[in-house]
Amino acid sequence: MTSLGGAVWAEGEPGHGARFQILLPTQAGGEDQPRKPLPGDLRGQERILLVDDEPDMLELGRQALTPLGYTVATEDSPEAALRTLLNEPRAFDLIITDMNMPRLTGLQLVEGLRPVCPDLPVVLITGFSRTIPPERLEPLGVVRLLPKPFSTGELALAVRQALAPRIGGEA
Repeated sequence: MTSLGGAVWAEGEPGHGARFQILLPTQAGGEDQPRKPLPGDLRGQERILLVDDEPDMLELGRQALTPLGYTVATEDSPEAALRTLLNEPRAFDLIITDMNMPRLTGLQLVEGLRPVCPDLPVVLITGFSRTIPPERLEPLGVVRLLPKPFSTGELALAVRQALAPRIGGEA
């Protein structure tokens, strides 16, 4: 799947089944469906830390954001990401993290980094957005919740929106 430019991931809870999401590239030379234009310029030069336990999602994020000018570092372990942020609190302008990861959730990662990175904006990716009340996200500095599945354009837009307050306005 990944060698063709696609991705697959699964989410589930014990006793509730599983949900598989598959991202397939368009056929080369095929007729593309017209896409909605995305507002504004989605390019930037900021440094982003992308945290997900799924290697395919890390690669997808890197492939979507690097051509837009962002410097993207990835971590497949939330514990390693937290160590990096605690050791280098000014190394990144934005963190994008998956909510559901083994050993440490995205929210626990954000809670752990807040003492040294109080203003670092966060985009939280989740397939279970209904289980996270907004009043829990705001105090943690989660500026954008990105529900799965999402397009690369939606990811780029979420990044620009999350960074907009840091650069003095809407991008």
